[in-house]
Amino acid sequence: MVMKKCKFLNKINGTSFDAGYRTFKIIVKDNLSSEQVPCWGTTDFDSCIIHLDSSASESTAKESLVHEITHVLLEFVGFGGYDSKDTGPQDGFIRDTNNELLTTSVSRAFLLALRLNPELFRILIGE
Repeated sequence: MVMKKCKFLNKINGTSFDAGYRTFKIIVKDNLSSEQVPCWGTTDFDSCIIHLDSSASESTAKESLVHEITHVLLEFVGFGGYDSKDTGPQDGFIRDTNNELLTTSVSRAFLLALRLNPELFRILIGE
C-alpha cells in the first residue's frame, strides 16, 4: 500500500535549512529508520541532510522537523553527542551546564535559524 504524503511533507521536500555554518537539505524518505529502528526524522551531519519519514502526519512531521533542526542548533552551540560513552570530553556531552546557559544558547541559535530561514518557518507554521 502506497501512503500519500501530507501536504506539509510535499511542500517541505527538497527545501533546505540554513544553519549559518552549513546548509542542510530536507528530504522526505519512505521507511525511515535510525540504527534499524523506525523513526520520524534523522539528521546526518556528515552529508548535511535532514530526513523526514513520508508516512508522518502533518503535526508529527512538523514536530519532527523542529526536533531535527534543534539537533543542528544544539550542535552549533556546542551541545552535540548523545552521552559520555559515545563522545570525547570536547564532543558536546552536556554535563556541566545550567538552565540559564542552555536557555541562552538555544534561544540565540533559534533566533539565528529564524532570521536565516524565514520562508522555511512560514511553511512550518502554515502561512
